[in-house]
Formats: sequence, C-alpha cells, structure tokens
Amino acid sequence: MNQLLESIAQNHWVTLIVLLFGATIIARLIIWPINRFIRTWREKSNLAMPKGYLFKFNTACFMIVFSAVLYSFGPQFLSKFSYLALLKQGSYVVLTMSLVWAVYSLVDLVGQDFVKRAEQTGGKIDDIFVPLIFRSLKILLFIFALVWIAHSFSINVAGVLAGLGIGGLAFAFAAKDILANIFGSLTVLFDRPFRVGDFVKIQNITGTVEEVGFRSTRIRTSEDSLVSLPNSILTNSPIDNFGSRRYRRIKFFAALTYGTSTKSINQFCEGVREIILNHPTTRKDSFDVAFNEMGDFSLNILINYYLQVQNWSAEVKERDMILSKIYDLAESLGVEFAFPTQTLELKQNEKSK
Repeated sequence: MNQLLESIAQNHWVTLIVLLFGATIIARLIIWPINRFIRTWREKSNLAMPKGYLFKFNTACFMIVFSAVLYSFGPQFLSKFSYLALLKQGSYVVLTMSLVWAVYSLVDLVGQDFVKRAEQTGGKIDDIFVPLIFRSLKILLFIFALVWIAHSFSINVAGVLAGLGIGGLAFAFAAKDILANIFGSLTVLFDRPFRVGDFVKIQNITGTVEEVGFRSTRIRTSEDSLVSLPNSILTNSPIDNFGSRRYRRIKFFAALTYGTSTKSINQFCEGVREIILNHPTTRKDSFDVAFNEMGDFSLNILINYYLQVQNWSAEVKERDMILSKIYDLAESLGVEFAFPTQTLELKQNEKSK
C-alpha cells in the first residue's frame, strides 16, 4: 500500500487527478446540506427562488471547495511539480473570486427577502433604506475581492493608494459626481421628499418612483419608459410630489350657450353644488361653482372642486361619475352646452339694388 502511494506521489499528474477527484467529492458533500437549508428557508419565507439561482450558487460553492483543496494540499503532495507555483496562485485567485461570488449570491437572496418584508410594512422609508444597505454590501464585497486578488499577486495596495496622492486633485474632480450622487441618495433617505411608489415631477420628468439607488433614481413615466435621474439633481431641483396630495383638484369651465336665461344659469349652478356636496369623495368645505365670464361664444360656469382619492385610477372614476351627473342635470334643465361658432352677417350694398 505504501509503495502504491509512493508511486502515485511520484507521478504528479496522477496525484493531481486524485486531488481533483477528492475535491469534487468533498464539494458535493458540503453543497448538499447547504442547498437543503436554502430550500427550507425559502419555503418558510414564501419567496420564489430566482431562476437558475441554485445552479449559480452551487457552482460558486463547488469552485470554493475545489480551489481550497488544491491550494491546501497541492504543496504537500506536489512539492516537486513544475507548475506548482502557478497552480497555487491560480487556486488562490479562483478561491477569492468564488468566495465573493457565493457571498454575493447569498446577499442578493437575503436582500430579496428583506425587500419583500419592507414592502409589507406600513412606512415606505424601508423601501429605500433596505435596498441601499444591500447595494452597499455588494460594493464592499467587490472592493474586498479587488484587495484580496491584489494581495495574491503581491501588489502593495497601500503603496498604490499612497501613489494616488500625486493625482489627488484629478481623482477628487473625477469623484465629484459620484459623491454628489451619493449625497443625493442620502438626501432622499433622510429628508424623504418622496417615497417609492409616489407620482412625482422633477424638472421635466413626470412619473412613478420605482427605485432609489446610490447613483440614480428610476422613474417610470406615463409612456411606460424608465428614466434614470442622477441623484445629484435631487439636491438642487424642486420636487413636485403628487403622491403626497391630500386632495386632487379638478377645475374646468362648463360653457353654456348664449340665450340661456339667468334663472336657468342659477338653477344649473345650484344643481352642480348639490352634486359636489352629495358625492362621497369630494371635499365639502372648499369648492367653487359660479357664473364666471361671458366668453366669445359661451357663458362660462367655473366649476372647481377637490377629490379625496389615493391614485389616478380612482380620480378618473370619480370624475366620470360627477361629470355624468352634471350632464344629466343640464339635460333635465334644458340647458345646452356651447361649442365654438361664428356668425357671418352679410349686408347688401344699396347701390346694387
């Protein structure tokens, strides 16, 4: 038996194959309970597993164990292998990247769980704060991986950072926009000018806030396009938050035809007031219905009132109901609505008679 092990050890390629085979078995033995734990946790949290997630995570775990075995046992069994240094350094780099990949996948998975819990809470501040935390963790993981890989190639990270002091001014100028965007995201987080799901207008962009990140805020417009707005703009631009409205103002003019009697106008105005007062979603202490002006082709009745609804769909529905009642009122009173008209008066020349 000892002679067999010695002969295997002398043949470096056979030893390498044995190490690879052993690493594969160890990796599968470790991955199986991890997968079982992840499936159980996902079932309890009632969250759908992202497509292909387990395959990617298993691949990362497999590479971790695989490279760890080569890095740990390679020098012991392959001490005279001509490619040992390359094998050891390559295993170290693969180990680093695989470890970061696996942790990144776990952070992403846990982040989805926390985001769903945040959406179920009453306060919407969590909808911004939780995603920012997990994005920060992903950025830190990326930086950690770069430092670790640089260390594996014997790169003096401290020296590189010190060397940046020579071009510190240029670096600061290049990082100005990044810092401005980060400051903008913190402004949104603490000042809360809007929340995820609010309908806002920022400069010439109008739409629903879908996501707030470190660099930009994503807004879904009414055309269903997705606009990424740099967060640095948020600190210097007025933000019109329609989502924070307590009431939604409705203002228009009902154009009545010339020839409508004063009595009919007064009856029409009084009827519109009753419609607004009796409607369940209107504000009762602030509305206006009045004969406002004599236009070019119509007698204009100002109708101004407020709806207490939560979203655009509800507003459209309530406006439809009120306008239908106003139209029925006009029909019952015999009042006609005007439209743009012109009267052409022809006079016959007396000389032509």
